[in-house]
Amino acid sequence: MLINSPAASGGKQRVRIKYSPIVEIASSLHCLERPESCPQFEETFQKVLRDMPPEMRSDFDYLSEVTVSWTLAIDLFCYLEQHEIESAKGLLAAFPKLSDIEFIYGMLSGLAPKRTIGRLVKQPQAVSTWSDNAIENFIGMGLARRIVAESSQIHERMARFLKWYWDNVFEEIWRSIGAAEIGCMGVEKKVLAAMSESAYLETCHPGLKVVRGSLTVVDVPECSWQLGDVESIDVFLSAFSGSSLIVNQFDGVLTLFKRIAVVDLESDDIGLEELAEFLKSISSSTKFQILKELYNSPKTTKELAEALDMAPSSISEHLKTLRAAELLYPQRVKNSVYNRFLYENYQAFASRLLTYFDQ
Repeated sequence: MLINSPAASGGKQRVRIKYSPIVEIASSLHCLERPESCPQFEETFQKVLRDMPPEMRSDFDYLSEVTVSWTLAIDLFCYLEQHEIESAKGLLAAFPKLSDIEFIYGMLSGLAPKRTIGRLVKQPQAVSTWSDNAIENFIGMGLARRIVAESSQIHERMARFLKWYWDNVFEEIWRSIGAAEIGCMGVEKKVLAAMSESAYLETCHPGLKVVRGSLTVVDVPECSWQLGDVESIDVFLSAFSGSSLIVNQFDGVLTLFKRIAVVDLESDDIGLEELAEFLKSISSSTKFQILKELYNSPKTTKELAEALDMAPSSISEHLKTLRAAELLYPQRVKNSVYNRFLYENYQAFASRLLTYFDQ
């Protein structure tokens, strides 16, 4: 949810500081639609727009219109990230298979109940008379009805455009900034540890203030979230949010964005500890073998032990190192924990390592 508010000069919550290539994809598309809003990437994005194939430009313009300059896509991608789609590879594989209900629910920022969306999908004739005050105050019912009516077309064209955008544009951008973002996350965790969580939330954007246990938009006081009512708070570090204040809430999780200054991303000091962890994580042939197995498909510790003919305890020690380097994501599925290889992070670290001495 994009809060168009000009920047202005309770109980303890669990704040999670995150980075995410899939959320950054959507954030970057918000800037691509308005390159002047992101000066540090303006030249790059202007070139992308000039060189974009006509079919992709048609998709981009259509999607920019129906997603309010991609801000609804940001909400959708935040929702997907909460549901175990944590990598670009996972996103591109899972996105075309999303159900209409899940897709619309994410696009409408969780404001419309899934039961209502399901009814509208089954009864298209009811869309024209559908009304909801929360959605009317958010994007307006006209656009909401259009999203429901055109959901299949929006979904199909977005899946096609995302595949092109990752392969031809954003994969390279992530290689240049990904490791630095992970480094910034380490710095932010130290900042959070040094202050109260309420005070930290106010550092995320000058337009935010915590008042009597509520996170409130300074210039739009009716936009507020009672911190005691949310299960957790995710703070996404983003190189593309610019001055925009982006906040959303899905299923008990409050999400907001904190801008990373480009000067931080270009600093030699940012990410050195993480780069050292990366080198440690690939310091043996066994770890490479584990990553190769996980690149092919997610696996449990037991499955890795069987594939590599090693003791599960030894595999667990290697996995611990790989997780510390932000190369693995443990995903619980029923009673098992699957290890997923965050290949985009591997790419970002490898790229930063190759260019570090040239900075």
